[in-house]
Amino acid sequence: MAYTIHYTYGYDDFAGQIAAKRSRSLFGQATPYIVVTGLYLLLMALQLWQSGIGAAELTTLEVIGPVLGGIPIIVMIVAVIDFMFFRLIYRLVFRRYALADTPMTVGLDDEGITWRSAEFSGQCIWAKVTGLVQTKQSLFVFLNRAEAIALPRRAMASDQEFDAIAAFAKKRIQGADQ
Repeated sequence: MAYTIHYTYGYDDFAGQIAAKRSRSLFGQATPYIVVTGLYLLLMALQLWQSGIGAAELTTLEVIGPVLGGIPIIVMIVAVIDFMFFRLIYRLVFRRYALADTPMTVGLDDEGITWRSAEFSGQCIWAKVTGLVQTKQSLFVFLNRAEAIALPRRAMASDQEFDAIAAFAKKRIQGADQ
């Protein structure tokens, strides 16, 4: 085994994985803001169209001003909801998560990645890994669009070991693509 990492899977790993998953989406971390703002603009355009407002009136400040003025409000609402999810709802979900506060062992070698806890274990060859997301706190090895194995920096002996593991994983994934 090239590397073996031992740690307890905590809430920070769970929340980090959610953020890492979001970063892989089309607009990255801004995805919920862009999607909700887009839906707001679409609904406002439909309402204006249904009201019989023509293209000429759309350029007037009296019509477009209130619509555009609503965007910061929408962004603030999404930010509050996002905060509530990360601080409240995801914490409740985490408590029911099978790996919550569970000791984990993760191994990486030339063949792939293995993981095990008291109740679960698995393995994945590098060719099946769908991506890596590296943050300041962790490296996330994605097995599919939603599931990832967390490799937290705190489980490493040093920053150099964390960097070496990240480089090792990146090299194996790039090699598996060829």
